[in-house]
Amino acid sequence: GDDKRGSEQPRLRRIVGRVPLRSEVYASVLHRVLDDQPLSQALGSIPELLPDLGERFCITEWGTGEPMFTVGDDLPPSLNGSERPPGSPWDIASRSGRDFISSDLTELDPATAALAGREGFGGVLIVPVKGFDGTTAALMTVWTLAGMPTADAGARTIGIRELVEAAIRIRFQFDELRRTARLDSLTGLANRIAFHDSLSGQDLGRDLVVLYIDLDGFKEVNDVHGHTTGDPVLQIAAKRIEASVRTADLVARLGGDEFAVLCRRCGRDEAGELAKR
Repeated sequence: GDDKRGSEQPRLRRIVGRVPLRSEVYASVLHRVLDDQPLSQALGSIPELLPDLGERFCITEWGTGEPMFTVGDDLPPSLNGSERPPGSPWDIASRSGRDFISSDLTELDPATAALAGREGFGGVLIVPVKGFDGTTAALMTVWTLAGMPTADAGARTIGIRELVEAAIRIRFQFDELRRTARLDSLTGLANRIAFHDSLSGQDLGRDLVVLYIDLDGFKEVNDVHGHTTGDPVLQIAAKRIEASVRTADLVARLGGDEFAVLCRRCGRDEAGELAKR
């Protein structure tokens, strides 16, 4: 009986540690993106879609505003796409937007082929992933061990690429919504919400200056000439205020003809000169 139970243990561990269903991984990735987790965390479960078929898989992403990251197998930078010297397979796939396949490593430069050989690889598939603007934002790299069939751009690979592209698009749209929610649509300056958020996070006792500005006579401009003239006046005023302040100062439109400038690390004398400008 003991021998029988011992022989069953490996099989039971494989059942418990089963490969997740595609729908489970897809749901996990999209849930993490919608929960506003970094893409490096959201995409971390994708390698679980690949069973152990003598392959090493990773995704290197750089095109969404987050620092470049790689998820999947811990491969050397010269084999995972984080280094893309001109003329390398990753550079070619990135610029062309087309898959790169090498079944015997002969298409690789000698140094990369030698390193891949030392790692025990015999073939590679590199799949570009497009970002929101249509340019390549990430690369999927699948290395196969020597003697194993080289991976191809089949349904499994296409499905993973589409999942990564969907995650990138959602993240871009979320970031864009956050950005526009904090901007004044007419002038492009920070809006009241962004100004108050920035002000609330400051140490009010440490060389912090707030300038409040309103435009004299602006109501008459709107009353006589209408918004078709009043709106450009506000846009010009916004540009002139931005041109008068320091690079690190925050200029906001609070509403109507009211503007504010938040100046950090600004002494009394410097604040006076800034107000005069």
